[in-house]
Amino acid sequence: MNRKRTQRLWREEGLRVPQRRRKRQRLGESTVPASRLVAERPDHVWALDFQFAQTADGRLLKLLHVVDEVTREALAMSCERRIDADGTVAVLDRLRAARGRRLSTSVATTDPS
Repeated sequence: MNRKRTQRLWREEGLRVPQRRRKRQRLGESTVPASRLVAERPDHVWALDFQFAQTADGRLLKLLHVVDEVTREALAMSCERRIDADGTVAVLDRLRAARGRRLSTSVATTDPS
């Protein structure tokens, strides 16, 4: 049912039709400039992605992917029942030891729903 039909039905029933709220515009500048997240060379920016999957028995699996932003190379993939902050840091420490120093990391999360 579309918005106009919903509003018409509300009016016919004598209910108050809620006003549509406009999206609030942000004021000022971002605290994290976009230029800081631009990868310039391999191993400059690594992206972390957390995904969630459910097994046939209903238990949750958590997947951690680490990708190089320039080469799109999959640097690490971890699949565990629990991946906490310590586990994530351990994966990043292993990568840093194997590949050398990296300057920044960006994070993306995928909802389990």
